[in-house]
Amino acid sequence: MNSLPILKRLGGNLNNFQNCVNACRLLSWRARLRAPSLLVHQFRRSQASTPRPAWNHSFYKTLACLSLSAATLTAAPALTETAVYEDSALWPPRAALTADFTSTEPAAAPRTLPAGREAVLIRLEPGEPVRALLDFGRLGLHPVPLARTDVLARAEKIAAGETKKEIPNWTMMLGRGFSKLHPAPLTGGTNVPLTDLEEIEHFLILYLDADPEAMQATAELLDRQTDAFEARSILPVIFGLGDFPYIGEAAYQETLRENGMEKQLFMAPHVSVPYATSMAHTIPATPAIVLVDAEGKTLYQPDGETATIGTMFAKLKGYLESYPPE
Repeated sequence: MNSLPILKRLGGNLNNFQNCVNACRLLSWRARLRAPSLLVHQFRRSQASTPRPAWNHSFYKTLACLSLSAATLTAAPALTETAVYEDSALWPPRAALTADFTSTEPAAAPRTLPAGREAVLIRLEPGEPVRALLDFGRLGLHPVPLARTDVLARAEKIAAGETKKEIPNWTMMLGRGFSKLHPAPLTGGTNVPLTDLEEIEHFLILYLDADPEAMQATAELLDRQTDAFEARSILPVIFGLGDFPYIGEAAYQETLRENGMEKQLFMAPHVSVPYATSMAHTIPATPAIVLVDAEGKTLYQPDGETATIGTMFAKLKGYLESYPPE
C-alpha cells in the first residue's frame, strides 16, 4: 500500500510522514496495533468535553498518517517452503546456495558445492524437505534442500513485485528450442517465436523414439485431444530421443509427415537430448509423457511402469477431466 498519495491528499508532507514512520518504529508490534485506538479514544473524549480546537484537523491528519504508517510497516507473513512449491509463479529462474552443500548425486562421485554458487532452477520437488532441482552446468544437476538456497528470499521479491518475470521460467528456458516443419514441399524446419508461447499455461512433453507405430498413435491421439488441450491452454511438444527422425533432413521429414507429425511442435534435434537430461523426468522407457506448467512444475506423469502411448493418454484424459477448464 502506497501511503504517500493518501498523505498528500490529507495535506501532509514527507517530513511529517517520516516522523510518523520513526514513531511507529519505536513501538512494539502490540503497541503499534493499540496506538491508533488509544489516540482515537483520547480524541473522542476531548471532542465530547470541549469545543473543537483549531489543532484538531492537524491532529487528525497525524492520526491518519500514523495509522497508514503502521499498516505499511506491518510485514506480510513470510513465505513457507510449501507455499512457494504450490505457487510456481513465485519460482525464480535462478537460485544460489546459501551454505556449502555436499551432493551425493551421483552417489559414486560426491561433490561439495560452495556457498554462493548460482544455478538454473529447473523446478521445485515436493517432500520433506522441499528440494530445488538446480542445474550447475558443468558441475551437474543436483537436488538441494530449499533451506540451503536463496529460493525463498527471491520468491519474496517476486511476491512483493520487486522482481519481475516477463515470461514464465520453463517457457523462457526451453521455448527458443521449439521448431515445426515447413509445409510440404519445403524442407527443413522453422523456430517458433517466443512471443507465440508467452500465454501458454501448460506443456505436454512427449518423449518419443523412432517407432513408427508410436508416432502414428501419438499423432492420432493429439488430433483427438485438440479441443481439450486448447481449452486448458496445453501445448504438446515432442522431444525426440534415440534415433528419432531428424527434422532438418528431407528424408526424415517425409517419415514424420507419413506418420502424421506435420502439425506437431518439436524440440530442436540438437538440444532435444540435452534438454531432456536437464529436465530429469523419470522415464523408464519411450514413449513417455509428462505434463508441466509454464514454470516447469510437474503436474502429471503416469506411473513408472512401461505402457503404450494409448494407455498413457487414457490416464492423462482422466486426470484432465478431474480439473475442468476455467
